[in-house]
Amino acid sequence: MYNYFLWVVFSGGESMFSFKKGLLTLFILSFIFLTACKTENNVNENQIDLTKRTKGDTFVNSTGSDAIILNPILHVDTASSTVTSYIFNSMVKFNPFYEPEPDLALSWENSFDKKVIYVHLCPNDEYSLNQLREDYLKNQNKFSNVKNLNEFKGINSEKNLILEVEYFEDVDTSEVNLWKSLNNNVEFADYRYNLIFNLRNDVKWSDGRPFTAADVAFTFEKIIDPESKAPGRPAAEVIHKITVLDRFKVMVSFYKPVANALHKMSERILPKHILENQNIRETVFNSRPIGTGPYILSEWKKDEYILLSSNPDYYEGQPNIDKVMIRIIPDQSQSFIQLQNGQLDYMGLTSDQYNKHAQSSDFKERLNVFQVANTRSYRFIGYNHERELFKDKKFRHALSHALDVKLIIENIFYNQGQVVTGPFPIFSWAYNHDVKPFRFDVEKSRSILEELGWKLNGRFRENDGKRLSIELLVSTGSKDEEYVVNLIKNMWENVGIEVKLRFEEWNNYINLEDKGEFDAVVAGWRMGIDPDISGVWHSKYIPCEKNPSGNNFCRYSNENLDMLLEKGLYTLDPEKRKKIYHEIHEIIAEEQPYTFLYTRDSFLALDKRFHGVEIKGNSLFHDFENWWVPAHLVRYK
Repeated sequence: MYNYFLWVVFSGGESMFSFKKGLLTLFILSFIFLTACKTENNVNENQIDLTKRTKGDTFVNSTGSDAIILNPILHVDTASSTVTSYIFNSMVKFNPFYEPEPDLALSWENSFDKKVIYVHLCPNDEYSLNQLREDYLKNQNKFSNVKNLNEFKGINSEKNLILEVEYFEDVDTSEVNLWKSLNNNVEFADYRYNLIFNLRNDVKWSDGRPFTAADVAFTFEKIIDPESKAPGRPAAEVIHKITVLDRFKVMVSFYKPVANALHKMSERILPKHILENQNIRETVFNSRPIGTGPYILSEWKKDEYILLSSNPDYYEGQPNIDKVMIRIIPDQSQSFIQLQNGQLDYMGLTSDQYNKHAQSSDFKERLNVFQVANTRSYRFIGYNHERELFKDKKFRHALSHALDVKLIIENIFYNQGQVVTGPFPIFSWAYNHDVKPFRFDVEKSRSILEELGWKLNGRFRENDGKRLSIELLVSTGSKDEEYVVNLIKNMWENVGIEVKLRFEEWNNYINLEDKGEFDAVVAGWRMGIDPDISGVWHSKYIPCEKNPSGNNFCRYSNENLDMLLEKGLYTLDPEKRKKIYHEIHEIIAEEQPYTFLYTRDSFLALDKRFHGVEIKGNSLFHDFENWWVPAHLVRYK
């Protein structure tokens, strides 16, 4: 539901991947699995007939780590998400300008069912649904004729907090207001909100079975089912039910009208006929998926490569590029070597690679380079708020004051980036540009540390004989990241804080985050289109037994922030919602649960033989199915 992934810098490109082991067989893969046809390029590019799009060739990409699970409602890593984006479709997709477009749904409409009102109680022990029923009975003569009263658990709660009130006929808003005024513990009341989707009738699963509304209902029921342990379940609990209206029509009903209801419908759809009688977490489907998308999984050799083949029955037509090869290359310097020698077709370049190599004539002869503003992503240092050291806001301020983020951008990224001050994408209307970057002030940092009792003893500070020391968790694989964390280490040590860098490969890195076994961590988010950031910042998303992969892995909790996040989600007026998110930005910037660092431009290198490529917004791959390679330039058959 929440469209964000943990971003670990690997190649600095549009697709941000993680890192894993396995280099031994990489250099022979192209000879084993791809037969190179090295044709002489005697054709003038200007003479190519662009109206005749040929089919063929293989697009060879790489990722720093292998995918983990190819079930789109279960994965949390970017590598798995990238692979499943080729294999599955959603009802609604968003174009590069963040506008909704049809995918498996041809059209949709929203409505309020005025025969049903949902009454929500505040999540406290002072007042129950039984008491609400009693108050209703005492005032029954004021209400219209009620058909049924049904109780449901509160959103993300184990307690019954929602009363569904069914009427024999439509009721006006005065009825809603009666419920709101019945008791001060009534938090919210409104009509049932519905989204109705008209689905395509020409879509097939890659095993030949037709796609229907039953698949949509099954997918969202599985997301909501606690047994699935789907990462999107907490966000989906605002959905009351999914009703199949006919073979190609489905209605999604919500307990509350939500501002991002359509965004919640961008989950990729699963095949009911395959999964309905299986344990969704243990099924072989998770490594051999069947989808409706433009590509089909052909082969997955763990830690080496993933091979996809074009789907001849794809509803928008078989893609022009026959195959997609995704190689697993943990070392980005090896990726760059393979890009230069033609074994890779695409790579996101580091700042060094772009500024030192991409301007050369040899590089430009074979590769196009696209500069893209990475406005949806940002980097940060996250602090573990279960560790006593980081519970003190003053201490977090001292850490932020000690860092010169502008110097990092200038020295490592050649000034091709921007300082960020808060948790929203810098392009978003929710981003509060009135919030200024946290001031770099070494003396202020030292003064705060002194005030907190941390006194210099030689090079580092101590308090009651205990050294002030921070272990900084970092994922392996990125040279840029290594440069950044070493600068951070130097800047913190400049104010008397010992810093121990702990580099871990991706799976260990994620595992340590989930378990809270870190002091501080360098990480990043690639944010969704809608500014609801509850999944990262609300206290209910702190990892726990029921939700072990909760995205609030820094374990930050703030009751006022929780309230504003919920208010922002259920506020439909755009201007009112904007004010709420601007206030959220101010609170987080003041609290500094993260030290916010930067967003930086991406430099995307792509082999020139691919045609039909166009940057829109900040996306290169939005129209990948329509890329093509002229017949005389086809490299792999």
